[in-house]
Amino acid sequence: MENTFYILVGLTLLFVGGEALVRGASSIALDLSIPPIIVGLTIVSFSTSAPELVVSLDAALNEHADLAVGNVVGSNLSNIGLILGLTAMFFRIKVNPKHFYRDISALLLLTLVYYGLLQDGRTSLMDGVILTSLLFCYLGLLYYSTVRERLSQERAERSGTGSLVWWVMQILIGIVGLKYGAEFLVRGSVELATHWGVSERIISLTVVSIGTSLPELSASLISALRGQRDMALGNVLGSNIFNIGSVIGFSSIITPIEPSSGHLLAFDFPYMIAMTLSILILMALRPVFSFNSWKGGALFAGYLAYMFIILR
Repeated sequence: MENTFYILVGLTLLFVGGEALVRGASSIALDLSIPPIIVGLTIVSFSTSAPELVVSLDAALNEHADLAVGNVVGSNLSNIGLILGLTAMFFRIKVNPKHFYRDISALLLLTLVYYGLLQDGRTSLMDGVILTSLLFCYLGLLYYSTVRERLSQERAERSGTGSLVWWVMQILIGIVGLKYGAEFLVRGSVELATHWGVSERIISLTVVSIGTSLPELSASLISALRGQRDMALGNVLGSNIFNIGSVIGFSSIITPIEPSSGHLLAFDFPYMIAMTLSILILMALRPVFSFNSWKGGALFAGYLAYMFIILR
């Protein structure tokens, strides 16, 4: 009972903290007239990946490597199958081909590089440097393409609501909520896994990953409801990029991560690669450069199939 309480409190704090961080950071960015697509790929993506970062870092520092890696793999899977899938089922998402190929290429590159680095069973300081370097290269490319394509012409109008002080306060509230939410969630998850005799891998791929993905779900649905559907897709792709580049990258720089579960490398990671490739494949099918209900349903079905396989 106590373990369940810790998990519920942790998830609540992560959701509240992530939501506050997303709203504060994105509002400041939009008030500074940064284009929505860039906000989605950078500010919102990094903010919504903050729960994964603090949870994986806390888990790695406390020698729960399976939890740290499983959280990232599970979060990327839920971002694709659960969040993008559900959002596309209810809101048609039109895609800018140039932006899509740039972002999906970066995601696939980071994913495959991380998979290659994991072949020795660990991610070291040097591996972390490689992943974070690739992330910064992507951010540099993003900035360059933004300037070159004059995306500043697509700047959002300032809402005129709230103030800088209020947005900064929300960011601070978000940071505090994420910190303590991560501690509660990791503690409760580890103790629950021990009590039930379930592996940390299963807990991290289900309860933890879905919980830390709640900010992405909220951000994507809010963006879609506001008509900024390119931001919804950008948030999912950007979050997955940040999950590997910053969450695993920064965590590995601070402490080596050595997962003990062979299933993570043998099954979970390849399934994540397949789900990432499915985005590219579905985008090439009619209607091209658009996610509609049946494409969203296909992604969601892929996620449900994965859940069935690991839980059976």
